[in-house]
Amino acid sequence: MAYLPTRVRANVAGDPERTAGVRALVEPLAEAWRAAALEVSVAAAPVERAG
Repeated sequence: MAYLPTRVRANVAGDPERTAGVRALVEPLAEAWRAAALEVSVAAAPVERAG
């Protein structure tokens, strides 16, 4: 997780360019985790049977 120290340094230094670089790395990962969590929750949802 090398991005975390970079993010902290960028924040402390007020470096928007470095912050944007870290954000560009982390946002796709966050979206992938959200998508995976949604898939798991849908797969785990109980199936209602007719009748």
